[in-house]
Amino acid sequence: MAQSNGSTTSLPPVTLSDLMQALSATEANIRWWEGDGTLPKAERDPDGRLLWDVKSLQEWAKSETGARFLARRV
Repeated sequence: MAQSNGSTTSLPPVTLSDLMQALSATEANIRWWEGDGTLPKAERDPDGRLLWDVKSLQEWAKSETGARFLARRV
């Protein structure tokens, strides 16, 4: 999100529940896809929760692999 002074602020990471909702998938599906490389690798917070960087997901979604995966999910 751009601020009036021209700088940008970083977006909060995408959570497991965010991806479950966006992809209409179960937690097991998301974890499987993250583990097998279908989805970009997630970071783990200190409590072990999966978090994805918004920019990484955006780049993945624009890639051929990501676009094919998302097209099959619609």
